[in-house]
Amino acid sequence: MRYVKVLLLVVLFFLVMMFFVQNQDVFSQAMGLKLDLLFLPPMESAPLPFYTLLLICFLLGALCTLLMLVWDRLSISAKLTMANMRIRSLEKELQKAGKAQEDIQHKVADAETRAAEAEAKAARSDISSPEIA
Repeated sequence: MRYVKVLLLVVLFFLVMMFFVQNQDVFSQAMGLKLDLLFLPPMESAPLPFYTLLLICFLLGALCTLLMLVWDRLSISAKLTMANMRIRSLEKELQKAGKAQEDIQHKVADAETRAAEAEAKAARSDISSPEIA
């Protein structure tokens, strides 16, 4: 897969270079940018070759994409941190619940033992005491 990606990038680079070479005279023409807002006086840039404007637009697009990717990475990282904190909290609650369950099981076992002892004692007392008819 890695070689396929490299091959596709080489083909794309070749096509872009062919595009630039075949249209070099068009890209070399000077072009001025104009900004005319209603509340500001109109502004115009110095004439720049079209390929310079194209490169500037490409770099601005790459920068915006990079910023969006960084923002996405930071938000996912924050969500992961919050999820890990929630997991630790739930694990602590689970440990507490496990300890409470063990305590309840010990109490039930003790109560059953005492109940069995009381039944055995009652049964012995019934056997040893004479019945009144």
